[in-house]
Order: sequence, then C-alpha cells, then structure tokens
Amino acid sequence: MASAEGRRRRRTTTYLMLTAALMAVYSGVLWWNGPTSNHEMFPVFNWQLFSKVPPAVNTSYGIRVLEVDGEAVDPPRYFEESKDIFPHAKSPEAATLIRAFGGHLEAGRMPEVAFVR
Repeated sequence: MASAEGRRRRRTTTYLMLTAALMAVYSGVLWWNGPTSNHEMFPVFNWQLFSKVPPAVNTSYGIRVLEVDGEAVDPPRYFEESKDIFPHAKSPEAATLIRAFGGHLEAGRMPEVAFVR
C-alpha cells in the first residue's frame, strides 16, 4: 500500500514540476517576444486573427439605365439587369467600375468621377 501511495505522490510531483516548467517556458517566450510582437515561436503563437477583420459596413452602388442612345428604356432597370442591352453587364470589371464611380461620387471627387465615367 505504501508503494502505491509513493507512486501517486511521485506522479503528482512530476505533473506539478512539468506544469511549472511549462509555465516558466511560456512566460520566458512571452517576455522575449513581447505581448504585441508579430513574431511567432513554436509552441506559442500570437493569435490576432479577429482584430484585423474590417468593419461589416458594406456600401453597394448601382446605375439605373433610363435611356440608351436617346431612346427610353421601359421599364428603367439597373445596369446589372441589362444584359440584353449591354453584353458585359455582369462582368467583374463593370462591377468594379460602378463601385469606384459611386465611391468617388459620394466623396465628392469630381475629377475622379469624370475619369471613371
């Protein structure tokens, strides 16, 4: 019975020593790198994943087509829905230009608006 008690004490002491050693190594690595360092050192990693997520504000812009070459479009519709008039209405380039146009117009940057237009 005494040997079982001795083994349990040795096991507990070993676990406590390993935990203390791990805490000391972790503290040393943290002190060496600093809490805001971007350097990572295995097995201690600097997790700043969610602090770099942009805000969830998303502004979308659209162009309403009222007429083409002097002829009215009936009913008026958005550029993206006018694939029969503009074959590349759904292209990524068109979406990028519309986004740039709307952003410049909203910010009041008229030279850029004229350039994108």
